[in-house]
Amino acid sequence: MIWSKEKAWNWYSEQGWIVGCNFVPSNCLGITEIWQEYNHDKVRGVIEKELALAAYTGINSIRMLLPFEVWKYQHDGFMSRFDAFLDLIEAYGMKLMPIFFDDCGRGPVEFATGYKPRFGKQPDPVPGHHGGHPPRMIEHSVNPTYHMADNQDNWPDMERFVKELVGKYRNDKRILAWDIWNEPGNSGSGGYGNVNKSLKAMEAAFAWAREMEPVQPLTTAPWDFYHDYFERCRPGELTLIEERAVELSDVVSFHYYGPVERSKELIEAFKAYERPLFITEWLHRPFHNEVKEHLPLYREEGIACFHWGLVNGKTQTHEPWDWIMHMDLDFSAWQHDIYKPDGTPYRHEEIELFRSLTGKSTKRDGDDSMKAQGTIAATWEKPVLIHDIPVFEDLGLDARYSPPGKFGSQYGRMVFLQDGSWLTVYTIYDNNGYTYDANGGNRLEFAVSQDKGQSWEKIAVLSHPARDLDNGQLIQLDNGDLLLSCRSVRWHESYQLHVYKSTDGGRSWAFLSTIDEMNGSPGSLGNPDKGVYEPHFYRLDDGRLSVMYASEKHVIEPPYYSQIISQKISEDDGRTWGEEIWVAWDPASPHLRPGMPVWRRLQDGRYIVVLEVVHLVMYQCVSAAITYKISNDGVHWEAGNGTFIPDQHGGPYFEQLQDGTWLVTSNSGAISVSKDDGESWYTIEPKPFNVHLWPSLYALEDNRFLLLNSEARKSGGHHMQMCIGKLE
Repeated sequence: MIWSKEKAWNWYSEQGWIVGCNFVPSNCLGITEIWQEYNHDKVRGVIEKELALAAYTGINSIRMLLPFEVWKYQHDGFMSRFDAFLDLIEAYGMKLMPIFFDDCGRGPVEFATGYKPRFGKQPDPVPGHHGGHPPRMIEHSVNPTYHMADNQDNWPDMERFVKELVGKYRNDKRILAWDIWNEPGNSGSGGYGNVNKSLKAMEAAFAWAREMEPVQPLTTAPWDFYHDYFERCRPGELTLIEERAVELSDVVSFHYYGPVERSKELIEAFKAYERPLFITEWLHRPFHNEVKEHLPLYREEGIACFHWGLVNGKTQTHEPWDWIMHMDLDFSAWQHDIYKPDGTPYRHEEIELFRSLTGKSTKRDGDDSMKAQGTIAATWEKPVLIHDIPVFEDLGLDARYSPPGKFGSQYGRMVFLQDGSWLTVYTIYDNNGYTYDANGGNRLEFAVSQDKGQSWEKIAVLSHPARDLDNGQLIQLDNGDLLLSCRSVRWHESYQLHVYKSTDGGRSWAFLSTIDEMNGSPGSLGNPDKGVYEPHFYRLDDGRLSVMYASEKHVIEPPYYSQIISQKISEDDGRTWGEEIWVAWDPASPHLRPGMPVWRRLQDGRYIVVLEVVHLVMYQCVSAAITYKISNDGVHWEAGNGTFIPDQHGGPYFEQLQDGTWLVTSNSGAISVSKDDGESWYTIEPKPFNVHLWPSLYALEDNRFLLLNSEARKSGGHHMQMCIGKLE
């Protein structure tokens, strides 16, 4: 039964503003290449990266054509891949609007005797043509306007196709709606013949889907009023098959690629149906169907909108349709798509408008609305000294071309062990900073406390005879073994992220694996820097070990980013590592440098990463704002550098207290508090330390917390201290 208007509006009111796109991954020429078994891992990798871009843009829904042939000939594999795709879009906070059948173009080639779809490597695109190839007849076709629905011998398979998918996913929250038939009547020669030929098949497909009683609405879109160039096109005037499509739809959808004034007329015409409106295809710049005018219109009118195209690629939908090439239009602008193949915006102002209207825009430093709301009082115990060494002479510039000063120790990180003891690791500087030669360099020292931090004993030092070790971080495995991640570096020559293992509580360490690395000749990895930095372990909810780190590897290969945050997953507790996952990168600002990731699972099951976003000018840091990002599963992260946190800069750390309170600190010396998941922030007063250097935070029982800090010494340099606090 078709939904009542009341039911349709009740459903629609629960969705929020639906902002979607018609999605074809940039490395695919058509739906077979997307969904077939051949090369699917590579396709999925591109899909993941591009869905991250979509989420960054503010897109929350995806519209895609389902592959009848892949379903028929690779059935089990397709069903598995489709379900995995639904998991993927859910991880990015999106829903899918699947399309079953399509009158646009020629349809499948099932009718050709003895002919089966071509699986495996697909044809390469022909440059200069929208869709990736020039208009052509189907090979072996005796009727170029043929659609498989014209032969009712195909209907049983079509029925099984619809019923299996709608039946399986009828209650699935990952499905937004079911689009039964794309552009009914548009399968004729030149787009005009065969106008009502699919009518009976479309009616049958609606009936098949409705028989499964889905909780999602059904729809099919009228389309035959693209623009002002044909007098026969009038807003709201529908062909017979289009009229029937609207009558059968629970929510009313339509396509329109024309100018904004005609768009407004069309919207008014469709309001007469008194149902929620979806425009499931729009964006045609040569026809003056622009983001800057239409997206605000759809927002104001509360219309669900799906523009055509995301990342430009093999389908070449930036090119104009071949059949309009003779028209007097400005073809210098892309027809569809909003991102270039390298992931950068086609027009930055379009992406900013998407982000602004969908609430994705992040507040920048200096925005008064991002100031702390006030202060929160805390009480502090007496600070405890963990490590100190005598002041050593500053011998001038080190391998970084910077004076190391009289540091002593810094970058402390801690883990609470299963036996109740506390173990910390920190970098010690008792030479001249980062080494020039094979005389050893910075080292990692380990100290343990058996009395909850009241006293500390040094138990081990880890060093390398020809490299600097720093950026240490610890995690304990279920069997009690310890893993250490750290950076092993020869500045501007070799950067390696190593994993070491201890089976005796941190008293001895053995090399286990390399997470990532960049190696070259002396000086070759500088100007710009090309290193890997700051690894941070965390265990995912499914038990797998994962690590995030800052990477400059993408400064030397497209797409070019000065630095990003990367992630890898280990299936075997750190012995081997999987493929790189991108966590933080800004396609609109590739010069920015997200780094120093610290991440963990929140109490509500989501994952958070805090990071610094450094802006360099002439290799000098002009800002290092602190942001955070959220992921539903800790693996899939939308593009962008996240949401800014006030009063923080450089070297962040995050912790969540027992009552759910968020704590963030950084090199700014402030400790920020949020009790509403980052909506508002307060700062702690008083503070136990005036200066912070690479601090870290750890939740304790009774809603207390521990601050580990490299405190400034009066005699110069720094030493490791800790202090326990509690919010009042």
